Amino acid sequence: MEKSIIVVKSITYAMRAQQILNNLGISAYIERDIGAASKYGCGYSVRVKTSEAQRAAEIIKAYGIRVVDILPAGGAPA
Repeated sequence: MEKSIIVVKSITYAMRAQQILNNLGISAYIERDIGAASKYGCGYSVRVKTSEAQRAAEIIKAYGIRVVDILPAGGAPA
């Protein structure tokens, strides 16, 4: 099963996004990603199934959380 990470600006946003997605039935897990930290300034992301990544990003944007990027779980640009 392929995974993607949704990069957000802070641990607070990652926690909020995880809670929102889990409440809506999308399994989401917080990850600390050192690669994203060097590129984006925050190393926290929300990991979801790749098949749900786009929908998950749209949902958390609707809740006012800025999505910085969506990457494959390995952290390389998609």
